Amino acid sequence: RYLGLKKDSLENLALGVLLSEIGKTEIPDELLIKDDELSDCEYDMLKKHVDHGVEILSTCKGINSEIISVVTTCHEKHNGSGYPRELKGDQIPLLGKIAGIVDFYDAVTCPSIDESGLSPSEAMIKLHHIRGHEFQEELVDEFIQAIGIYPTGSLVELSTGEVGVITEQNEGRRLRPKILLILDENKTPLKNHREIDMQKT
Repeated sequence: RYLGLKKDSLENLALGVLLSEIGKTEIPDELLIKDDELSDCEYDMLKKHVDHGVEILSTCKGINSEIISVVTTCHEKHNGSGYPRELKGDQIPLLGKIAGIVDFYDAVTCPSIDESGLSPSEAMIKLHHIRGHEFQEELVDEFIQAIGIYPTGSLVELSTGEVGVITEQNEGRRLRPKILLILDENKTPLKNHREIDMQKT
């Protein structure tokens, strides 16, 4: 939406991202939950989830070619180091590039194995460092601008000790979002939630 994509493309992007890992249903569970680093052979097997996913989705009604394209290309990297086709630069369609950034952000902030993820701000810093290499520089910059350091839906603790949920970004003041307070300074749920605009405080 921030980039001005049409509604159909936004829906295809969202569905493609949601379905991007469906091929892992064909990967052995022990490989998916393995704590140790994967061997080259195991990693090659894991990467086949993309082809499995495309195969599954190709038989489903209502799944169009743009959705399948997102699933096919969301693990490709701008510098050609991704998989399964090692595409680079403009060989990767726009929605695939966007999906790759989203997938990276989700993976580092909400890791699937039992380890702590990065905070949104740490993830943004990491993304900024690899822009121009793993991901297209301009798209990373747009992603950071659109999401902000405090993405909508994030829980934050204010200096007062109160806890709230980010409900909206303020254009031009990404560090001053709108927050819906849900816990008081003693971490007791508020009976009447109160929204504050950090830009006005």
